[in-house]
Amino acid sequence: MNEILTGGVSLALLGVSCLVGSCTLLCFRKQTNFIWLYISVLLKVGGAFVYFAWCYEEQWLLADSVEYFEMGKVLVDGGYTPFEIDTYFQLTFLSGGPHIMYGLLNFLSQYTFGTYYYVPVFLNIFLTYVSAYYLFRIARFSGFSVAYSGSLFMFFVMHWDILTWSSFLNLKDILVLTLSVILFYYLLQVEVKQSLKNFVILLFLCFCFYWLRFYIPLLAMIAFLINISLNRLSIKLLKNVVVVSFVTGVVVYYVGIESISNNAEKLDINTSSLVIGVIRMLFTPQPWSLSSSYSFLAFSSWLHLVFFLPMCVGGFLLWRGSKSARVCIVYFIIAILLYGSFSELQGPRHRVQLLFILTWMQFHFIWVTLGKTGYFAVSKKLKNTDN
Repeated sequence: MNEILTGGVSLALLGVSCLVGSCTLLCFRKQTNFIWLYISVLLKVGGAFVYFAWCYEEQWLLADSVEYFEMGKVLVDGGYTPFEIDTYFQLTFLSGGPHIMYGLLNFLSQYTFGTYYYVPVFLNIFLTYVSAYYLFRIARFSGFSVAYSGSLFMFFVMHWDILTWSSFLNLKDILVLTLSVILFYYLLQVEVKQSLKNFVILLFLCFCFYWLRFYIPLLAMIAFLINISLNRLSIKLLKNVVVVSFVTGVVVYYVGIESISNNAEKLDINTSSLVIGVIRMLFTPQPWSLSSSYSFLAFSSWLHLVFFLPMCVGGFLLWRGSKSARVCIVYFIIAILLYGSFSELQGPRHRVQLLFILTWMQFHFIWVTLGKTGYFAVSKKLKNTDN
């Protein structure tokens, strides 16, 4: 097992790292300064290469990460291919239910590059850039400049939480994050233009979440409807309500009323329990009480505490500065309240899917308060020339 996890420098490790690095530089060179992008790829992809080649820590191997890896390995070793229906039946059996998407991602990556633990990890690194790309597009859609959006792109991909959760572990949370950002991008697109293309993509994303985390589209739709209700009533807003309500109805029908009600019964909406749960959700983990298996969170958890107040201030400023960004902030609040109502979901992993909002609020605080000096000062000078 250790040879599969940490086989030292190999052609597979070298190949997948070079491929991910090259694809990242090729696909996202237009979103930010190429030199900064190159440095980020060197640090992220190169750092993961060094870690899996020489610096692997077995104590950081979480049970879920091994389970996802073994799903893919069992299928590859069993001779399954992506082109036969039996593969998906077997994957459903191994997953113990319909949540097969990340197991499928593990299988496809191992089928392509070999049965090595680090293969899906490098894929997760690439997904962080995909997330940053759609966050860039959301920021542009919300009226922010190219300079602002490009700087946000870089801040996101190099954020301490993103680095922590994507560089070592084979977990589905980065995929959930990526699909969440894309979902909100197309929700904002549908708000402006109810085209068949945007509508189909939105429905497809909702169905994808059924095989990952079924409730996220429901939370997103609720956030969208709340955000609409905060604006003045108009024919356009009524059309948006109809569209989002229809999508919500389709998702509820597909997921099933019984499944939703069964999970709703587990909610603990007692006021004191909810307050404690929300506090735990916002401040877990405490960096001074980490177990050895979660010691990789030490650096990021300290920074999370340091930047908590700036995040709140940045969220307030972002709310005032962009109507489009408000729906993301509403979603952040709803998700925190929901997770605060489930004691088993009050950990830092479930906060990963909210990092596109959390990092945006932190970045906005930095941009507004430190915009007169350094890199941000140079970037701000471009604001009047990039639109």
